Amino acid sequence: MEENDQKKTAFSTPTGHYEIIRISFGLKNSPSTFQRLINAVLREYINKICVVYLDDMFIFSTSIEEHMNSIKQIFLKLRKHNLKIQVDKSNFFCKETQYLGHTLTSKGIKINSTKVEAIQKLNIPHT
Repeated sequence: MEENDQKKTAFSTPTGHYEIIRISFGLKNSPSTFQRLINAVLREYINKICVVYLDDMFIFSTSIEEHMNSIKQIFLKLRKHNLKIQVDKSNFFCKETQYLGHTLTSKGIKINSTKVEAIQKLNIPHT
């Protein structure tokens, strides 16, 4: 966050005065601002080796070697722009993953079966 903008996020409590120094997704414009930033930083890679939705990124490939190279390219680009990932929230070399109620695989996108089961178990309304 730009230093001049930090004062706009200030708040006070009985324990002190605080200003947000990094983008916080609780601020109204933060998600769209971050999406614009990440789109600009990774524009040469988006839809070629990765897709990004807010703070979620998927790097895709057809081989381990290609995947390693893609990860390296993305990490170098993020580092160049002083952007960091949280390794403890990351998964690497997955053949499939759950995302926004869907299962993403090399064969395509399918509905997450647990979501379907939950809907099937709903009681039928009688009014």
